[in-house]
Amino acid sequence: PLLTGLTLSLNGNAITVSSALDAELWARGSDPARSAASSAQALRRYLDERGSGDGLTFAAAHTFSCHSFQLRRWLRAGGVDPDYDVRIIVLPPQQMVDSLSRGMIDGYCVGEPWNTVAVQLGIGAVQATGYQVWNNAPEKVLGVAASWHEKNPATHLRLRLALMEASRWLAREENREAVVAMLEAPQHLNMPATRLWPSLTGEFCFRKGDEPVSMPDFHVFSRYLAGFPWRSSARRLLMHTGAQIGREFSEEQGQALIQQCFRTDLYREAARWLGEAVPDSDYKQDDVHDEVWSYGPGIELGPDRLLPAAPD
Repeated sequence: PLLTGLTLSLNGNAITVSSALDAELWARGSDPARSAASSAQALRRYLDERGSGDGLTFAAAHTFSCHSFQLRRWLRAGGVDPDYDVRIIVLPPQQMVDSLSRGMIDGYCVGEPWNTVAVQLGIGAVQATGYQVWNNAPEKVLGVAASWHEKNPATHLRLRLALMEASRWLAREENREAVVAMLEAPQHLNMPATRLWPSLTGEFCFRKGDEPVSMPDFHVFSRYLAGFPWRSSARRLLMHTGAQIGREFSEEQGQALIQQCFRTDLYREAARWLGEAVPDSDYKQDDVHDEVWSYGPGIELGPDRLLPAAPD
């Protein structure tokens, strides 16, 4: 049994396809900077014109990751069935750009900087950001074994406090330059700073040579109660997981799992020590609206239909 009392970040992912496929989608009405649905719908038109059995292959970092869930949601928004119209495989993030350049895959959903790397090298172009597909989605959490928490509650509290303070530091724009300097070092990402800036500054490029699009919430570390482990988000993740394994959870089963795994009481405990505000409810209304549970070509994922952010 695992549990979390802290979400580490929101958003940060994107869906990238090869430059060749991007050109085909662009010719069929794709304009991802304006609307993520437009690129998904263009993909549907492309598949219809080429006929069945074409076999496009996409990659995600894990079958049960937010990358996979967001990729599937984007595909369904264009009327593309992720289980029948395309093939989705699992690849480590570090292998995705190379696999795209070699033609082993046609696209992927992954966190930064691997989308920006493909764009800057001219290998691929972004078709949707996680910000567009599921705004303020929890991307990483601090997960621990329930047995370890029970034996080490004070250590777990100190760990949450340290990470919450780090998240507040990361949220300040004036600290992003120092963040990039650390990340580009050989012992970390060993990557040019130019490939790290876009997601951290929110000046994000969808394709090489285009003007960057301002997305200040592309990567969120502290704003909008980012650290709070919303149980409504857990419910949504459970729904996606159930769909992947072909299992439906009853309301009672779902509530039991969510309450066991998403420990909002632990976040509130740490927040009291830091003097941080906490929400009155464990559920964010925008995450449990009926629209969240529906899929289909009618869903519009453009900027005018982003799920609203939680109050800061």
